[in-house]
Amino acid sequence: MKKDTHPLDELVTVAEIASQLGITTREVQRLIDRGHFPSARKLGAGATSAYVIVRSDLDAYLKKREAQSKVKSAMPSKG
Repeated sequence: MKKDTHPLDELVTVAEIASQLGITTREVQRLIDRGHFPSARKLGAGATSAYVIVRSDLDAYLKKREAQSKVKSAMPSKG
């Protein structure tokens, strides 16, 4: 069975995502756990092993988040 392979410039780390989104690495881990980054792969076998994510997953997440933000801002305010 062939493993998914990607050039290194297509991979991002949890720390890089956290920095770009302005959130903690733990919050990124929660996003991974919720399935927001389906390409997330552990680099090792241990419980504390780092993850890498394919950049296209991050791009898709950012587009989805932006679209949701636009929908929320277009909704009439309660009041």
